[in-house]
Amino acid sequence: MTLLYILVSLALTGMVSYTQLAEAKNPTLTTAFEAVGNTDAAKVIAFGSLIGLTTVIMVLLMGLARVVLAMSRDGLLPRALSKTSAKRSTPVRLQIICGAAVAIVAGLTNVDLLEEMINIGTLSAFVMVSLGILVLRKKRPDLKPAFRVPFGKVLPVVSAVLCVYLMTNLAVETWIFFAIWLAIGLAIYFAYGQRQSRLNEKFASAKAAVAGNATMSDKAAASDKSGDDEDSLSKV
Repeated sequence: MTLLYILVSLALTGMVSYTQLAEAKNPTLTTAFEAVGNTDAAKVIAFGSLIGLTTVIMVLLMGLARVVLAMSRDGLLPRALSKTSAKRSTPVRLQIICGAAVAIVAGLTNVDLLEEMINIGTLSAFVMVSLGILVLRKKRPDLKPAFRVPFGKVLPVVSAVLCVYLMTNLAVETWIFFAIWLAIGLAIYFAYGQRQSRLNEKFASAKAAVAGNATMSDKAAASDKSGDDEDSLSKV
C-alpha cells in the first residue's frame, strides 16, 4: 500500500506542478485531473474516495465499540457497557452509543479542529505503543513474541521520535484541547478505572505472591543460617 501511495505521488508530480496544486484551497487527487482537463476521471476518483471514506468510518466505529467493550469488561469503564445482544451476541447498544456520540461531535465541532485532534490522538497512541514495546521487553522478558523484526530495539525509538515531531507541527490550540482531554482521561482512570480493573487486580495479586515467595525464601535462608550457627556452637 505504501508503494502504491508513492507511485501515485510520482504520477501527480509529473501531471501537475506542485505550485499549481498549492493554489487550490483544498487540493486533492481530483484537483490534478481537473487541472489537466480530465473531469471524467476526477468524478470517478471523487466517487471512489467517498465510498472508501464511508467504509473506513464504518470500520473505525466498529473498532471503537470493541475497544470500549474490552475496557468495560475489564472494569476501566462501567461494566454495564459490555452488555451484548442476546440474539446476536454483539454490542448493539454500545455501537449505537458510540455512533451517536461520534455523530454529535462531528456535527457540532469545527472540521479543521476535529481533524487536528484526531491527528494528535492517533500520533500519541503510536508513541505509547512504540515506547510500550521497550517497556515490555524490559519488564516482561517472559513474553515470547510471535515474530521478530530487524532493528527491534531501534525502530520503536525512531517511531516515537518521528510521531512526536509530527505532533509538534500541530497548532497550539490543538495541544491545549489534547491536554484537557488527557487530564479528563487520567482523572477517570485514577478515580474509577484503576480500582475496578480486573487486570490491575491480577497484576497486584501476582506481585503480592512474588513478594510473599521472596519473604518466605529469606526466612528459610535465615533459618538455615541460624541452624548452621547452632551446629557450630554445639560442636565447639
